[in-house]
Amino acid sequence: YNKCLVGDSTSGNIYSLDMTNFTENTVAITRTFVSHPFYASGLWNFLNKLQIDFDNTAGAGLANWTLYVSRDGGRTFGTGKTAVVQVDANGFTTVYWNRLGIAKCFVFKLVTNANIFPVILGAWATYSNPAATNAGGNV
Repeated sequence: YNKCLVGDSTSGNIYSLDMTNFTENTVAITRTFVSHPFYASGLWNFLNKLQIDFDNTAGAGLANWTLYVSRDGGRTFGTGKTAVVQVDANGFTTVYWNRLGIAKCFVFKLVTNANIFPVILGAWATYSNPAATNAGGNV
């Protein structure tokens, strides 16, 4: 019947896989993305802003992203911070977080249960290093 059937590992129910539906039996799917560790020459750095750029469709609900920051290489993560969402004049949505603390190594964990197909196009951060002669930059 030209369908792809999938089974639920907990209930045993059978569902038809639909690439335009981003829920599982009407329940939001929680998605988690974890970054690799970010170092800046082993120096202490203030992370002023982290921005994630998404390929999004209109009304994609990108505000439903929570960022957890690890400052110890990913062993532990702090309390989640809700995203700030901004739409530019061209309709592109950016999601960002400000004032993320100080560390020698950052690892980021993004979590959402938004009803979207999340495609991350890129990310950038602004940071400052009070001990270095070059007092900051973008990554």
